Amino acid sequence: MNRGPAPFRTGVLVIGAGLAGFRAALAARAAAPDLPLTLACPVSGPSGSSFANRNNALGMQVPDPEGDPGFEAEVLALAAPGFADPDLAALLRQEGAARLADLLDWGLEFRRRADGSLARIPGCFSDVPRAVVFDNLGQAFERLRGQALAAGVCFREGLEARLLLKEEGRAAGALFRAVDGTGRCIAARAVVLAAGGPAPLFARQMSGPGNTGLSYGLLDAAGARLANAGFLQFFWNDVVSGRFVPPSSVLAAGTVLHGPLGELRLGPDHPALAQAGSRSRHCPAGYGLADAALDELLLAQRGADGLVRLTTAQGREFCLECCAHAGNGGAVVDQDGRTSVPGLFACGECATGMHGANRLGGAMVLATQVFGARAGAGAARWAQGCEEPRLMDLPDLPQPESQELAARIRAGMERHCLFGPRPGLEGFAAELAERAADSMLARAALTVARGLLP
Repeated sequence: MNRGPAPFRTGVLVIGAGLAGFRAALAARAAAPDLPLTLACPVSGPSGSSFANRNNALGMQVPDPEGDPGFEAEVLALAAPGFADPDLAALLRQEGAARLADLLDWGLEFRRRADGSLARIPGCFSDVPRAVVFDNLGQAFERLRGQALAAGVCFREGLEARLLLKEEGRAAGALFRAVDGTGRCIAARAVVLAAGGPAPLFARQMSGPGNTGLSYGLLDAAGARLANAGFLQFFWNDVVSGRFVPPSSVLAAGTVLHGPLGELRLGPDHPALAQAGSRSRHCPAGYGLADAALDELLLAQRGADGLVRLTTAQGREFCLECCAHAGNGGAVVDQDGRTSVPGLFACGECATGMHGANRLGGAMVLATQVFGARAGAGAARWAQGCEEPRLMDLPDLPQPESQELAARIRAGMERHCLFGPRPGLEGFAAELAERAADSMLARAALTVARGLLP
């Protein structure tokens, strides 16, 4: 395989241009102003869940560093059946306000009350009004990109990460596929992976363009320890309008579900309906929560095409799809964003430990800023203390998956990994394991599948 010219060399390599990637790059530059710093990403414009989501808005939890002792309790209560580290959750509370101040200084436009103060609302899974919201994500992207350019960050756009490189047991850079199909190598003394989550592994997903879905596979192939990989957020959306539809808004007494076995009319005593009030308090489905009964009711009524058709008691017809949105798993990191691989750091949707199977609404944006800053600074410190990698014998760039294989993997994820394990998961995982050595997409999907197996 043509890998292109000799490796481009840098001190710190940040992979990903979302909220986490920009924050890591800016922190690395501040920690080591004279260290070469490169940010590599697949596209040149807004992308991923950070800057290209369909709502054109993002919420951010901002707990009071001193006066919100219940924040960690909420985070940890939502973690089961996944894993969360109390020390990482505490850092979100302790440093969130400072990271919000950074975003305000950089010109992001947050919603405000009539008196000019920041508007605060409860995020999903919480009754505490501590979340703030910013709109106009394209403008937010340009503001952060402008900050990075002004700080001297070197951008390498049009590069899709396909393999993380190691030398003598430590991170040494990455191999990329350029838009023309050729390979590119960037050698680095430290690497920060901020490449988004696994939603694009599913046929129906809403993560925004520019996310390959390969981050878990890249981490796994590099030998990083993963956790919570099977836990993603899933939303119900209207197929026609693309809008989010809360299950509690369409499932009530008198609703008729047009499922594969015929019509099911819900009576007032249907057990799932007892959870409608709780389910109305959060957008994504919740693992291990009683109100997941409404999501399971819809999933059981999917047709052969994977869609749910229903008629409400008021006569409104809906065609719903369950869409993967964002991951809660990834590399297990410490307080400085370090993974189990020396010199490899992670932040954003490909890092975990600060939340578990479920997370508060707006907690991911908070995590991108707190742990993006910590990962970037940590990577800069690491890079200053180690030698430049030689990379004398580069591996071949992995071949791209065929369209047929990619479609098969994504269809399999829909059948077997949609909001928890589904029938046939063990066989699907075995099929993925056979392909994982030759397909990074299969390897990434396998991490999610294994994360759902007992």
